[in-house]
Amino acid sequence: MATIKKFQVSVDIGKNVKGFTKSKYASSIYYADIFRINEKNWMILGHGKSEAGMLASNNDRGSDLSRDCVALAVKAGKLYGRYDPGALGMHHDEDSELHKFHNIDYIAYCLSPEQTAKIYHFKEMEITSCDRNLMSRLSVIYPYPAYTAHLSFNPEELQNLSDPQRRRKTFYNLMNEAGFNNILLVPFMDSIGSKADLYKKYGKVSA
Repeated sequence: MATIKKFQVSVDIGKNVKGFTKSKYASSIYYADIFRINEKNWMILGHGKSEAGMLASNNDRGSDLSRDCVALAVKAGKLYGRYDPGALGMHHDEDSELHKFHNIDYIAYCLSPEQTAKIYHFKEMEITSCDRNLMSRLSVIYPYPAYTAHLSFNPEELQNLSDPQRRRKTFYNLMNEAGFNNILLVPFMDSIGSKADLYKKYGKVSA
């Protein structure tokens, strides 16, 4: 995946900057990555989401499909995700490798040390399943991440896009519409390598 440089531009919030258009999927953008691990696409959210995912994909740049801003959509009854920062530049190409949609095989939330202690409590440190309600609540712990949305959306629209209750319901409804059940919790591990091994092991066992 090409290196993405966040815009360092000073504009008034809500000012429609020339050449930028509102993303059609701005209402379903979450702070997450997508990595391809063992031929499966993992949408990974939560604490320390990136390094272990990259390592589990063998540091293959072609398997690094999205960072920090993932827009979800249901297409033909299946859940898809893509890199989407909220407002798209004049050279945006819906069919480009950077912005194309990828089918989602797993949604995984990386727990913090405190969350891990509370949820696992002496249980084996392994990836476990969770339900849609819990994942939808976890999905909004981190704020709305679409860093170019302010270039096209006005303050009232941004407030709605950022509303955690709306975002939680949207996440739940998308999973529900797609009948998506591959929803997982990943415990905090002592090393990035140990966490990466959890992804690799789970992908092989569930294949």
